[in-house]
Amino acid sequence: MSWRTGSKRPAKPLSVIIDGVEYKGWVKQIFKQYINKADFDSRHLEPGWENRVWSALHEAYPNYIIETKTGPSPPVVNLASIRSFLKLVRRRGINRESVSEEEAIRRAEICSDCSLAGPISGCGSCKRLVKSILKIPRLNLVPANKSGCTVCGCYVDAKVWIKKEHLVGELDKYEWPNHCWMH
Repeated sequence: MSWRTGSKRPAKPLSVIIDGVEYKGWVKQIFKQYINKADFDSRHLEPGWENRVWSALHEAYPNYIIETKTGPSPPVVNLASIRSFLKLVRRRGINRESVSEEEAIRRAEICSDCSLAGPISGCGSCKRLVKSILKIPRLNLVPANKSGCTVCGCYVDAKVWIKKEHLVGELDKYEWPNHCWMH
């Protein structure tokens, strides 16, 4: 699904209720509020969360928020999801130990072949920040078009280095495909 704003903007800032919470402001501000609320609630933003916000906005402002494309979209993971993933990692107290390079490469190969992996919308600087925070040995184990997991919203080049015991809370939270190394 793809969205855009119409040419005639409402006179007053928007107001929309999502999951019982009211968000007010212009579109960009509402998205920031939604991200901040998820951070405050220690809630991981799942892939596709943006469509939830766009749909609520469209329902409230059908002449201003316009759906431009229907049908399946290519999987994409955005930086808000990655930021959410990093906070999850930090909250769990994951230390800087990592799996062996052989294991990271094995995992990366599985992700590289996965149809549920997709590109991350964002910049290289953010990816380097992830590397520095987690102290992972090397990036670019997966191609750029497979750098994000649309199941959990992680940055694959980082996650493949994380020890399994630090990912235990993720195991039952998502529906991993049968071929996933997370099983």
